[in-house]
Amino acid sequence: KCSRSKLCGGMMLGVTLLLTSIVITVTVYPYLPRSCDTSTGLLPQDIVPLHYDIWLHPNLTSLTFKGKVEIQIKVLKRTKCIVLNSLDQNITDIKLKQKDGTLLMTEDFSLVPEHEFVLIPLRAKLEEEEYTLVIHYEAEVRHALKGFYRSYYTTSQGEQRVAAVTQFEATYARHAFPCFDEPQYKATFTISIVRDTEHTALSNMPKNSTISYKETGLLQDTFEKSVKMSTYLVAFMVMDFTSRSTTTSSNVLIRIWSRSETEHQTEYALECA
Repeated sequence: KCSRSKLCGGMMLGVTLLLTSIVITVTVYPYLPRSCDTSTGLLPQDIVPLHYDIWLHPNLTSLTFKGKVEIQIKVLKRTKCIVLNSLDQNITDIKLKQKDGTLLMTEDFSLVPEHEFVLIPLRAKLEEEEYTLVIHYEAEVRHALKGFYRSYYTTSQGEQRVAAVTQFEATYARHAFPCFDEPQYKATFTISIVRDTEHTALSNMPKNSTISYKETGLLQDTFEKSVKMSTYLVAFMVMDFTSRSTTTSSNVLIRIWSRSETEHQTEYALECA
């Protein structure tokens, strides 16, 4: 049985037909929703994103992270299926809300790794209005140098340390959060990152606020709302770097981050910037 927390579209039945000397292999997705068209391998153009609220809690010890993304979407053409990009994520919950907060009924979602899709079929067609899609998920801070991945460095004492950084160009944002991960789908972004006190979080925009979780001692940094942009331009990182900064004659703040042991080597770069 296919449940909401399992790979549905990814459960394939391999059927091989042997005709004289010709071997034909057919891949069948037994639970692929009929209302979801994935024949082109591209996202349908009936829904566009307007804004993403992204919440991430990376653990640099276990090298895993929890995430939640709330996507404000606009339906351009009535549809019974929402199609997003998602890859290598354990999606635990999906909810769809109207502008007034009313929950709408969805069917069990399906993952299609072949096209890097998550399909969300609906019990009734969405009207040409705005909605909010809320997705909870878990994932690994990746080994490969794409998506949200781990980067190591070694101190002068021989201690290996880790940072979690991003590389989303051209279509790797889908490794970090479910999204409309094609360049034409531009939206604004607000990013919040939970971190340990010894770490620093950075993103595209200046930090807007920091709150403390007293029960755990963790901190949450929330960054200002971004300009409208494609998903491949989103960036964030969590590390234990330190910084030096200066302000230009035009009152522009310039800041350079580095390992604490190499901070003294950043002076020239700061002058050139």
